[in-house]
Amino acid sequence: MNAKSLKNKRGIRIRRISGNRSEDSLLDSESDEDLIVFPRRRINIIDSDEEFSTQSSSDEENSGPQRIVWQPTSQTNNNSYNRPWKGNCPYVPEAPHSPVTYFRKLFDTEIISNIVDYTNMYAVQCDPTKPIDVSVNEIEQFFGCCFFMSIYGLPRSEMYWSSETRVSAVADTMSRTRWKEIKSKIHFSRNLQDNTNNSEVTDSLQKIRPILDKLLKNFNRIPMSEHVCVDEQIIPFKGRHRLKQYMPKKPKKWGYKVFLLCDSSGLIYNFEIYTGKVVHDHELPNVGSSGNVVLRLSRIIPKQLFHKICFDNWFSTVRLVTELEKLGIQSVATVRSNRLKDCEFSSDKVMKTKGRGSYELLSTSIDRVTINAVKWYDNKAVHLMSTFCEIEPIDIVKRWDKKMKKVIDVQRPNVVKMYNQHMGGVDVVDSLIALYRIKIRSRKWYHRIMFHLLDLTVVNAWLLYISETVHRILITPDVTDRVIKDWVSCLKTCADNNSHHLSDIVFHS
Repeated sequence: MNAKSLKNKRGIRIRRISGNRSEDSLLDSESDEDLIVFPRRRINIIDSDEEFSTQSSSDEENSGPQRIVWQPTSQTNNNSYNRPWKGNCPYVPEAPHSPVTYFRKLFDTEIISNIVDYTNMYAVQCDPTKPIDVSVNEIEQFFGCCFFMSIYGLPRSEMYWSSETRVSAVADTMSRTRWKEIKSKIHFSRNLQDNTNNSEVTDSLQKIRPILDKLLKNFNRIPMSEHVCVDEQIIPFKGRHRLKQYMPKKPKKWGYKVFLLCDSSGLIYNFEIYTGKVVHDHELPNVGSSGNVVLRLSRIIPKQLFHKICFDNWFSTVRLVTELEKLGIQSVATVRSNRLKDCEFSSDKVMKTKGRGSYELLSTSIDRVTINAVKWYDNKAVHLMSTFCEIEPIDIVKRWDKKMKKVIDVQRPNVVKMYNQHMGGVDVVDSLIALYRIKIRSRKWYHRIMFHLLDLTVVNAWLLYISETVHRILITPDVTDRVIKDWVSCLKTCADNNSHHLSDIVFHS
């Protein structure tokens, strides 16, 4: 194999490898050592700590030369801005449902029926003499096989039917020939034969748009908790597509970028797949490219109920938290110091001399919205701002001191505690998906996104199950296993009765 290595402008070494074009060469790899860049293809490189920062700052500067006055604030009335949440607690059923019931509420019969129609239509378009005639039952069995493949993780799909490595849960459900046939023809939208030459088609996700919209609608119906957070996620993918991003600071550096709105337990309420530049919605205020993502995801949050939302310094701006507060959505976020205009804290050297745990508080009022900015020095300085919490009550955390070679007590402001307590929801989702990710190889770029949507639905179904049945539970690696066991048991019952629908599952409102 002839391989050439070079360095781009960012100093990242890239290898160009002229390899084969098999299916195995187009899937995401678990190793990030060999980064393949195909020639004459534009790769979007995103640094999660730098992208949009200058653009968002420029958007703020163009909004007007308004000067913001920051002043020291008394710490005695720190709870005056924390308004009580006016939402309702989620309904807990008397009899707990099985995980597959929650899965079917999200990935419902209408979605599967649409996949059946689109798949049969696409098969006829490919070859009118060879219709596939797939049914709802077969699509469900196909997804059930995909779930079991995510548990066993064999390197090639043929091995599940091989005599040496046969997996009965997959091989007894569907033949290898039929599984491959469905995989090659499965479709998630009305396929347009002249799609590539049609200039009117501007949706980059047109191949999965009908299923994506329906699934999003079902996610939006989930009762929302008081505290939510917004963060980014990567769908691992190393194939060729213009939506693929390169994020060097992520564990999975190549893939599609997704923004998620979820609570601290990982329950997903809304998400948005990054497709490049987005036409701004004039119904929403323009707070910068990254801040607009938070506003779009927050559309489903009920207004004036004082939900609390967390996000990191990639999104946060002063204008963003101001607009959220006007909608009755309180926020807490880390923020970059260059986005706190005219906010003059002590330098890092001065705070370092004060010792770990030192902090400063400044506040301002913009359009009758009070914003508190806090600088806290731990190992290094971190800036936060909030519209509902500030310094007190201060608690004590344990930190390891390298010089003293022992654990010491460090003061932690309340705003830091609130941020750490409610910000890690997307990280929980990533860890749960990584346990049993569907890794089926395919040449079609939208298969990778669709399989990820199935993973998101499984995680949401499991989190709904444990949240409505047990108040406190230790999440173990049987997330997908519990859902799949119920799913496949229903499929076997359905196959024995020659039925196309699982009528024994009852949905409760």
